[in-house]
Amino acid sequence: MRQAIKEGRLSVYEAVRQELATLRISWEEAVRALKSSIFVDPTFPDFVKWCQNNEYPLAVVSAGMEPVIDLFIGHLELPVYAQSLEITPQGWDYRKKESNDKERIISGAKEDGALVHIGDGTSDVVAIPYADLLLAKAGSYLADYCESHHAPFIPFENFNDVREAIVKGKLDS
Repeated sequence: MRQAIKEGRLSVYEAVRQELATLRISWEEAVRALKSSIFVDPTFPDFVKWCQNNEYPLAVVSAGMEPVIDLFIGHLELPVYAQSLEITPQGWDYRKKESNDKERIISGAKEDGALVHIGDGTSDVVAIPYADLLLAKAGSYLADYCESHHAPFIPFENFNDVREAIVKGKLDS
């Protein structure tokens, strides 16, 4: 599916929708599996506090699913713009919320001033034309895409690196 996305034959949304439609597990089973295999960068909560203390607006804009994001970072009380999910016996129904369209939200945020975008995935490429400072997780799809398309970005390993890039004033605005 990743190749189909790269070639533009399949949207990120449609790829995720197709994959999730095949799942036949309960949310409780999924939570156990997710918690055993996905870990939030331990520097992220301190980064959130740093942004709040410095009055940098921070939001999660994701092609992912609201319940999964809430599971891992809901306690941080950030604004989250993500997609909905309904779990049925026939499969997981991933639904795109047009109000949470990533490109629309990012372009709107750009109108409010300088935009820092932090990402790693296929859906993050929509931020490239809008970001004043683009940070891509080292080794991620986004970093590889930026390199192959000669789009400027700063690689990062963790959110301490992100904070350092912002503090260094690499933002022109």
